Formats: sequence, C-alpha cells, structure tokens
Amino acid sequence: MDLTSQSDSFEVLGILLVSHGSSGSHLLFKYPFNDQIQLKSLKNTSKKSAYSTITNETNNLWLLDKGHKSIINGLLCGLNNDVLASLCQSNNEQLELKIDNVFFLGSKSILKINQVTFNIVFALKSPLPRPAIKCYQMLSLAISKSLLKEETNSGYLTQQSRILVDFIDEHQNIDENNRRMDSSFSYALDKCILAQEIKTIYESIKKNGIVNLYINNCVNLSFCLPHLAYRISGKCEQSNFVEVIFDSFKYLKPYFGILLLTDRDELLKSLPVNCNQNAKQLIEKYNPLYSLSRYAAELDLPIEEVYAIVEHLIYWAKIKVIYPIDETNFYILNPNAQLNKKSKISQEFKETFDNASYHFVLSLFSEAKTLSDHLDPRMSKEQHNIFFHMLEWLLQRNVLIQLHNYIFLMPKKFEHHRLGCEKYSKHSDISYDDDSMNDSRLENCAESENSNDTENTDHKNSCLSYDEFREVLTECKISEKDQQYIFKAFESRHPDSIKQFMQLVPYFNGQSNLEEIIYHEKLNRSDLYILLDKFKDMLFVSTYEDPNPLIRINVKI
Repeated sequence: MDLTSQSDSFEVLGILLVSHGSSGSHLLFKYPFNDQIQLKSLKNTSKKSAYSTITNETNNLWLLDKGHKSIINGLLCGLNNDVLASLCQSNNEQLELKIDNVFFLGSKSILKINQVTFNIVFALKSPLPRPAIKCYQMLSLAISKSLLKEETNSGYLTQQSRILVDFIDEHQNIDENNRRMDSSFSYALDKCILAQEIKTIYESIKKNGIVNLYINNCVNLSFCLPHLAYRISGKCEQSNFVEVIFDSFKYLKPYFGILLLTDRDELLKSLPVNCNQNAKQLIEKYNPLYSLSRYAAELDLPIEEVYAIVEHLIYWAKIKVIYPIDETNFYILNPNAQLNKKSKISQEFKETFDNASYHFVLSLFSEAKTLSDHLDPRMSKEQHNIFFHMLEWLLQRNVLIQLHNYIFLMPKKFEHHRLGCEKYSKHSDISYDDDSMNDSRLENCAESENSNDTENTDHKNSCLSYDEFREVLTECKISEKDQQYIFKAFESRHPDSIKQFMQLVPYFNGQSNLEEIIYHEKLNRSDLYILLDKFKDMLFVSTYEDPNPLIRINVKI
C-alpha cells in the first residue's frame, strides 16, 4: 500500500500504541508512518536560520505552533513522539484530546502490566461528529479488551511490548532528529506481530470500516464503524446516522422488510462457525417480498428475536431496511440519484443486466406509479424476474425511493389551506398532493358498495351514541366546530362504517401510512380503500417518503 498517496478524505491519520510507567511515557508504535514526509516537514520548520540550533525544548514547543502543518497527504507528520506519548495518557477517563486540526481518541486504561499502562489511541482529522468519536473510543476499548484477554492467556502483550522497547533502545544512539522519523517502527513492523496487527486494523478501517481479525491467532476482535461501513461522507449526516444505527431496534416495525447489500452465499460463508443458527436460517430464508413478521412466523421465532438478528445485520452493514416489495408499492426516482451516462453505476448496471439501458429503466420511474403499473401482463416469467431483480438492484443503491400515502382528517378539506400538512412533509425531499393519483384508487374500490350505505341509515344512526366518538376526536385535537361537521356527515353513513372509520381516526394525522394501518388494524387493503372512499369528503391524502430514519439511510455499495 502506498501510504503517501492516501486520500485526504480518509479521517484516520494513525493508530498509536502508547505506554506510561515509572520511566516515563513512550510511543511504542505508530501506523502509518513515513520517514520521507516527516524529514521534509522537519527541514521546513525546525531551523529558522542557518545559524539556529535545535534543542529538546524547541523540538517540544514547535508541536503547539499553529503555523505548523501536522497533516500531510493524509498522514500524521512532524509531531515529536515523546511529547505525543505524554499527551496521550489516559488513566480513568476516556481520552479526547484536540491539537489544532487533529483529534486523539482512546478508551480508559485497562491494560496494566508490572506498573506499566498501555493505551491504544486513534489520531483523526477534526472536526468529527460526537457519535463517531464515541465509535473510535469503543474500538479502542475493544482492542484493549482483546489484548488483555490474550495477555491473561499467554503473556502476549508483555512479549510484544518488550520487542518494541528493544527496537526503540537500539535506536537510542541515533541523533534526535532521526528519532522523530520513526526509524524503529519500520523495523518493528517486520518482526513484531502486534505491530502487524495494528497495521491490519488500520487497513481494515480504511477499506470498509469493519475490523475482523484474531489477536495472536487466538482472540477474535470484531468491530464495525457504521459511518465508514455504509460510506456516509457528510459530517452532519454521520452524526444522525450513527445514532440511528446503534438504536436501530427502536425504529424497526413488524411490517418492514430487508434487502441484502451483499451476496447471500458470500454472507453465509462469512458467518463464524459458532454463529446464531436463527440468524443463519433467516439469511437462508431471505426474500425481499417478506416482512419481518413473516420471517418470525416462518421461522417460529418471537418478533423480538427477529429484530435482534436484523439489528445485528444492520450494524455490520449487511442489509438495508425497506418495505417488502409489493405490486401496490409506489416507487420513484431518487432526486439524488447519479444520472450521468458515463457514471460508474450506469456501467455496472449494463454489466449486470446484459447491456440493458440504465437510463431507460430510470425513465420508467420518473413519476410515482405502483409497481403493478410497470408490469405488462404479456411479460414472460423470465422477464418478470429480471424486472424484479433490476428493482432490487436499484433499491440497494438508493436510485429509487418508495413513496407512501398518508391520511389527514380535514373536515371541509377544500376550505383549509393545503399548507396545513407541510410540517409532516418536511422530512422528505419530495411531496405529492395529487388527489387524482390517490383518490382514483379509492373510488374504483368503493363503487360497488356506496349504494347500500344510505339505506335505512336514519333509523340505525338514531341508536348510535356519539359520546365515545367525541372523546376520540377531542384526543385527536379536532375542534368542536369540525366535530359538528363530522357528526352531521355521519347522518348519511352506515353505523358499521362509522364505527370502523372512528377506529382509524387516530391514524389520520399524516404520520401513519396505509401499510401501518393495515398491519395494526389487521385490515385487507381493498377493504381499507373502500372505507376511506366512503369518507373521502373529510379526508386529505398526501404522498411522501417514510420519515423513519432507518428507512431513509442512503447506503453506498
């Protein structure tokens, strides 16, 4: 790996192994390191004139010089190792130190051998969102715990630290300038297993944010940095994203589905031998048409256990949460989709689907339509499967997004200003208030039953008590004037329909989509459309993306 040509966008500048004891603080190992860059930096900043001399004091003080550039080509450069070791001490508190544009992060000190304390410290670019800071501190703790376990088993850290100290002692006679060039680190990398493991951790983070190795070939170290595993680049987006990933359990719903972000066979092969067998069975059962509740039913598992498995797969960036693919789903082109003809994703699409036109397929989703509207009855089974495979591929890469119908209870809806629902639409980049798209489906479902509702309703409604209904409407913050309008409209409705409607009123706040209503109320979709059509004069339908943050994660694969 050419360390001098790393991308400046990569946030990890280096991983440090620091020791603190009676003899002082020492930087035992740092990766990556680069002698040439540090030597150039030293020449440019250490000597002010041809007649100046370099002392230990000036070496230490220049670290805090704001004019000094401590990051060159994505590497931590020019910082005195002894001073750095002293600054990176962490006793009973988590390390969080910022010097100019560099963060130094570590966990509490749990590695203590013969009165010597060891710390794993990450050097990172600043600024860094708070959840990402927490992730690196947790990774530092995970590495420390793995080393402590192997130290207990075989004295591994004692042996490896002695090797590193010996390399440092061998280079004590080299002049002070050369010591800053980390010459001992290059030798240690060839001989010290722990140094090689630190290098592996760094390269794993750089590759995909997932660390998975065995310390001394014995103790497993597994950790994921979600914002890197999902390739989230924006600092603000990272901040919200990491919190959602760690709290994904509370965002899951039984009517959600999952979409694998990697090949199923490869995922199964990557599972450890002692993995949860229920997780393995769920992956084997994977189907983008299934909901989580269906997985629970078919695997005979509590829904909470399915949630736990899904939460684990989300953390490791193996799946994306979606609504199960269904012919009634509305899909539309993502406004942030890559549309360039020469883009990488366009070429990948052609290679995956036998030279099919990426842009022609996208044109089919330029307006919101149900999936059934895209399916030609004359399609062969093979063509049908290819289309579904294309849809799955596009959803994996966030090229398409799904829109949902949300219902608002708005008596005299045409007298109200339509901006009344903006506060619910603000979560989405797209908002559609096209009554023709939504109401037409309701009208088609209800034509056969509307004629029966008005028969003998006066007599039946006279037996209804609206006290309970009034309480529901009041809880939903419906004004007294609007309640009177609703009760007046009930005079021409069938009592059974009124009871069904009132049962659904709490959902008519623009925050519950039809899928949620269908699941919780155990309704048939066509029956729901029929019921909504009967009361459409007091309902307002708006279409936008589900604001659930777990659904709205923009994955890059």
